Amino acid sequence: MTPLFEVTWKNQLIDPVVAAFHIISQATNTADGGHVLLQDPEGLIAPQVKAGDAVSVRWGYQEDAALTRIFHGVARDVQASGLQTLVHLIDWQTLMQARGRSITRTWDQSTPAEIAGDLLADTGLTLAAQAPELTIDRFPVHGLTPKEALLQLVQWVQRETGTELRFHVRDGALVLAESDHAQAAVHAIETGVNLIDQRPGRLGLLEVVTLVAPVLHSQVVTIDGARFYVEEAQYRWQAGGRLMLQVAPCATN
Repeated sequence: MTPLFEVTWKNQLIDPVVAAFHIISQATNTADGGHVLLQDPEGLIAPQVKAGDAVSVRWGYQEDAALTRIFHGVARDVQASGLQTLVHLIDWQTLMQARGRSITRTWDQSTPAEIAGDLLADTGLTLAAQAPELTIDRFPVHGLTPKEALLQLVQWVQRETGTELRFHVRDGALVLAESDHAQAAVHAIETGVNLIDQRPGRLGLLEVVTLVAPVLHSQVVTIDGARFYVEEAQYRWQAGGRLMLQVAPCATN
């Protein structure tokens, strides 16, 4: 099995000038981010990369039918230093965070999904919601970005119903849903096979280091047969790939 990656800049593959990358992806209502390090001594690609340019990163194995997309978004800023260029990344949640999209509006007798859908207007994102079917009598928003208003919405739902909704952007859609611990596991991590290290993680989580794998946050993996929910995934590549996960035991174990 031969691990590999693809980095696309403005629909153009630029793998030959990518020296390394580090992507951080979390299930806690935060945008995916990280960086790609370009080493382009001939100056064919790096000088052209600008903030706002679309960037996509995939990884997997040469034998895979398709690589797994682990990042999709834009260059947040570009820093050139000698022959190297560091491109900082942010995913498409950036479309919900611009101050120019400030919203002042009050919703009456609306569901969380209806409000979330309205907040996405003009962002180009679609909505994939699995939210409680409840009616909010009145939901005022005053001078907030769509991202800030959405955070206010999920906080309201949790306070009033106890339901913890989370959101993230994936494949052009804003996913708004509870954590699904009952879903099928997407990958098996096993001692002596592909488990490199494990140790206590942050806030009671378990930190696991493994090889290149088709795992995204908000999915379930098994570790020596036990089911775990992925709270965070970090994808690192420098002369080879490593995946670091922060996981919690599934409530359905």
